[in-house]
Amino acid sequence: MSVGHDGTILISGGSSCLGEQIALALAAAGAPLRLWLAPGAPPPAAASTDWERADAWSAASLRGRGRDAALLLHCIGSLRADATRGLSAKQLNFAAARNVVNMAVQDGVPQFLLLSSAPAPWLPREYRAAKRAAERYLARSGLRYAIIRAPLAYRAGRRPLFFRALSVMAWLPGLGNWAPMPIAQLARGVAQIALQLAQGEGEAEGAGTRVLRPRSADTRQNGQIYDGRDLRRLARRGRGALELPPPPPAASTEETPFGWTPT
Repeated sequence: MSVGHDGTILISGGSSCLGEQIALALAAAGAPLRLWLAPGAPPPAAASTDWERADAWSAASLRGRGRDAALLLHCIGSLRADATRGLSAKQLNFAAARNVVNMAVQDGVPQFLLLSSAPAPWLPREYRAAKRAAERYLARSGLRYAIIRAPLAYRAGRRPLFFRALSVMAWLPGLGNWAPMPIAQLARGVAQIALQLAQGEGEAEGAGTRVLRPRSADTRQNGQIYDGRDLRRLARRGRGALELPPPPPAASTEETPFGWTPT
């Protein structure tokens, strides 16, 4: 590890359904964690996990919050825009990421892992555009970074027939990156990537550290890009070592547990 960093993984959006599941998987692996929770959110399920409340839409409130973190995993975002409250897709998925990236630069966070979105055509166009804008901003930041283009996550229960059919056909080359995934599987895959990056931070490649390579790297950008096939492969590798309790049933079968929105 680099001097001044203790291997802590800082998760922004730790009170989201997916952020909480990732945190549980990392806690099961014994990783040192610190979570940012949304205003008014309950404490994390893992009682021993350090946490604090942070407003990612207020740049001033973020100063100094990234110190001593080896990796920042950004999980904030939402599919649901609400124009009546001024919550556009850009505000929810780009503005927060921009503020957190700027904080990471100022606080000397050595690595940034952005949870982005798969380019699935059934996702809202404004949402996909905002996620890509966040990726481009991160790429220009000068940080060492990686991007996870995650598909939709779902919890156990009924899903529309269209998405069930997509999940069944996840083995197909074209659909493997876009097909919805169980939230526990997605969380294990993200946790595996975060662990590898945090543990390998500052170490020379080839010095005995096994470096996970994404199956499909986008050579147009400096950072590694992981897709749905990578997540499924890494989730299988993490099974057992990153086991976590099943999540509670969703309040609504139509709800997509991806990110959280500001209050």
